[in-house]
Amino acid sequence: MLATAQPRKLWWVPLAAWSALLLLSFAWNLQQQRKFVVGLARVRAEAYFERDLATRRWAASHGGAYVPATEATPPNPNLAHIPHRDLELEGMPMLTLMNPAYMIRQINEVLGESDFVQGKITSLEPIRGLNEPDDWERNALLRFEAGDSVVVEQTNLDGSPVLRLMRPLYVEENCLACHGHQGYEVGDVRGGVAAAVELGPLFAAVGDARNTLIAWHLALWALGIAALLFWERTIRAVLVSSDKLTQRLIGSVRRTERLIDSLPFGIMIIDHGHTVLKANRAALELTGQTEDQVVGVQCHGHVCPAFAHCCPVLDLHQRIEGREAKTLDGDGNAIPILKTVLPFEWEGRPCLLEAFIDIRRQKQQEAELIAAKDEAERARDAAAEADHSKSRFLANMSHEIRTPLNGIVGMNDVLLGTELDEEQRDCAQVIKSSAEILLTVINDILDFSKIEAGMLVLESITFHPGDCAREVVRGMSATAGAKGLELRLEVSADLPVVAGDPTRLRQILTNLLNNALKFTPAGSVTVRVLGTDRPSEVRFEVVDTGVGIPAERQSELFDAFVQADPSTTREHGGTGLGLSICRQLTALMGGRIGVASEFGEGSTFWIEVPFDRAENPDRASKGPTVAEIGPLPHRVLLAEDNVVNQKVACRVLEKMGIEAVVVVDGEKALEAVSKDSYDLVLMDCQMPVLDGLDATRRIRAYESGHPERPRVAIVALTAHAMQSHREECLAAGMDGYVSKPLNSGELDRAMREAFHSSALRRAS
Repeated sequence: MLATAQPRKLWWVPLAAWSALLLLSFAWNLQQQRKFVVGLARVRAEAYFERDLATRRWAASHGGAYVPATEATPPNPNLAHIPHRDLELEGMPMLTLMNPAYMIRQINEVLGESDFVQGKITSLEPIRGLNEPDDWERNALLRFEAGDSVVVEQTNLDGSPVLRLMRPLYVEENCLACHGHQGYEVGDVRGGVAAAVELGPLFAAVGDARNTLIAWHLALWALGIAALLFWERTIRAVLVSSDKLTQRLIGSVRRTERLIDSLPFGIMIIDHGHTVLKANRAALELTGQTEDQVVGVQCHGHVCPAFAHCCPVLDLHQRIEGREAKTLDGDGNAIPILKTVLPFEWEGRPCLLEAFIDIRRQKQQEAELIAAKDEAERARDAAAEADHSKSRFLANMSHEIRTPLNGIVGMNDVLLGTELDEEQRDCAQVIKSSAEILLTVINDILDFSKIEAGMLVLESITFHPGDCAREVVRGMSATAGAKGLELRLEVSADLPVVAGDPTRLRQILTNLLNNALKFTPAGSVTVRVLGTDRPSEVRFEVVDTGVGIPAERQSELFDAFVQADPSTTREHGGTGLGLSICRQLTALMGGRIGVASEFGEGSTFWIEVPFDRAENPDRASKGPTVAEIGPLPHRVLLAEDNVVNQKVACRVLEKMGIEAVVVVDGEKALEAVSKDSYDLVLMDCQMPVLDGLDATRRIRAYESGHPERPRVAIVALTAHAMQSHREECLAAGMDGYVSKPLNSGELDRAMREAFHSSALRRAS
């Protein structure tokens, strides 16, 4: 009963406050209305003054106005001192001069006192007696003399409330015609214009608004009383049911505690003093302690031992969501946990709820995953090392094979250049073709290893796709003629000049065309060069009428070491690397390769390559002829340690009309260049004492120290065929590069180019 009686005793307090608030509001609104009326009156008075002043200035600027002299506008006696005040013209009535004051007076008499505004011009020295100021106006004029610019006052005039406003009139140049005789000068205060606005009609105009204001405030007061009565009854109902709500709250707290205890992860409730207020069963099991050992002690002894002196949440205001931490078990051992801390209200006070889970299993799995990742990285590194070892092995094997092959090919070429009978020449040709096949196999293996190792770099040269295909067809025409096959070339007329790697494109086309000629016993082989729907993309097709390829074998053709039929190797030879290299080279160019074939009907191998547009199509690279490059050098130094290679090189040079001086290592090559003058040095890269690369560097250093000595051209002779080795030779200061086995045509071109390039450098 005490609780329900309390609102009845106190309900009059908000009632009194509400009533006082509305009274203050009503008084404030009345005051605002009054201010509005006074403000409106001032606006009207100011408007009257501005209109009066504008009219006076206009009339003064024109020197007044002449009007007929009538009873309404008789001659102004106050202007008798002005010459020509009255004018008499023949045939017209007499005219009299109206000055600005006379005109304003006439206008006001016509308009009457409109808008409840009474106007008057006055002065301390008026010309017209009726303009004599009253006491208020006199006081205002005196204030103007003291420097005031306006006088406004709410007062009574003839028993009625008015707002009186007066502003000064200053003497201007046009005013001196009428007032100059009074002694005024420009800028003097000669009087003022007064306006009195009646406030009674304006207050009456807002009377309806005042009544509406009263009605609204009464309505609001009644509404507030009703709301207070409703509030009193509501509070009474709330207080009556408070005991039931309290019991329900207690029950809810108990259910919350049971829910917290049933959660599978650790929960601790901690107050802002770092004291543990509640710990659920999972938290106690994880820490290995009882509730008495945990509740009531500092939290850093359990879930955050690393923050005993500074709490990141309470002291540093950080957020903790899913952060790794450590808790302690009963023996003080650290247990890895993942915890989240949230603000929480417990039993009516702000607290923190710390939720955490045991992540020992996850940490173990993470360690196992890291170990597995490390093992995978080691395996990957081992595989990469194996690839590099394979590449090095293949490169070394290529070198070891090319060196004796150079002797075979070179000496055989020399032998073919001598007089042989038919049987001897046939044997020599067999040696040559066998060596060329062996060289092709070596090159395929080397290219495959370079591509697999990611060491093959494409060039970007301007060329015409049709010219590239034409060179390949021209080079294979003899093979086609020997088999009695018709070899055709069809080039689309609208192909653009492109930028790409023509050397690798020729390699692909040569491989495809060689296969077509190999597997076509009769009929024809056609090479087509076409455009596609995509800009700068070119399609190359090699179409044969050969044996065809079974459908089930076509998907494997471009895999390494795969051929359409095992008998192919026995019948035609080959490593099975050619098409795989074509596929990989096409992919490096960003293109596609494919085959369409029907067994017994022939095959069509095609590639589509997206080239770059040539920046200068007119400069498509066709390559200069040997004659265009320049002459051969006369004095040549051969640095070669292998006796067979010495003989081969010397014989090839003899056929070119060159007699070479031979040294066996790089040290002797440096000594020879420093003692004598040579046009060109053929430098083997692998030699004892001093290899070819170091010898070249030292020769270039010697030339830098002796500018009077002409620069000698240096061409590398190497059994290595890796692009990186070529770049290494050029970086060392060499001017050209020739791979073994020696080809007389390639050697001729390389020496001419190097000799010409070195001559240009000497000239510059």
